[in-house]
Amino acid sequence: MFFKSKFDPDTFEKELRKLSVEITRNERQLRVWKTKKSQYMRQLPIYLISGYVIYLGYIYMRNRYKNLKVVSFAMAIAMAIGCFIYMERHLLDYIISAKERHIEGLKERHSEKLALLKEKTNFNRTKDMLVRYSNGDDIEELEKEVKQNELKRQEYLKKIENDPNRDSSHVYGGLMDLMMGQDEMSSDRRYALICEKCLQHNGLAPPGEVNVKYICPRCGWLNGSEVKDVTATKSPAEIEEPLDNHLPELGIVQDGASTNSTD
Repeated sequence: MFFKSKFDPDTFEKELRKLSVEITRNERQLRVWKTKKSQYMRQLPIYLISGYVIYLGYIYMRNRYKNLKVVSFAMAIAMAIGCFIYMERHLLDYIISAKERHIEGLKERHSEKLALLKEKTNFNRTKDMLVRYSNGDDIEELEKEVKQNELKRQEYLKKIENDPNRDSSHVYGGLMDLMMGQDEMSSDRRYALICEKCLQHNGLAPPGEVNVKYICPRCGWLNGSEVKDVTATKSPAEIEEPLDNHLPELGIVQDGASTNSTD
């Protein structure tokens, strides 16, 4: 009952709109006065001084500069020009300052109206409830959970920093793995390619490739799944057979062999 008798939304809206229009209109007038001041203070002194110089030239051409009255009048004109420019500047500054004070008063009244509106409609409490339960979740509880996780992370970092026996590179590596996940292409995730015949180390294979077929650059042995299948059915003497005997089966013809056959 009190809310309906003391607060009329339509009247309140009209008052707010009126204040907003007044603020906009006065700010526009303030910009106009500042523009006028800039123009006047730039152009008016030029015109007045130019006219004064023309007057002095006229006196000189007429040989009247020896007349004391004429010289006194010319000096009075110079002083009047200076006083006029000074008064004009202060007058424009006074108008602009008064306009700025009026705008500040309107803005204060506007802020008071908004504060009253928030008080009457309980705006802040409604806004907090909308923000807190907008997505069906309690935002404050989620924020508490995030803060707790952050505190745990800070405690973990402090423990690491206070541990003198832990290598810094391992610390940073562990943190990077914790935040970004482990690098699948790192050396500790790949496996070595060892030649089955000469035991030569031939680099690292990426993870997931169980059977990698390659030719050993040292002894020329073909490593891979097919060789494993062949060696499973052959004797140890046949396994030691060089790669040259398998090249025709793979469709590879050596230059030396072709030359000997033609000879």
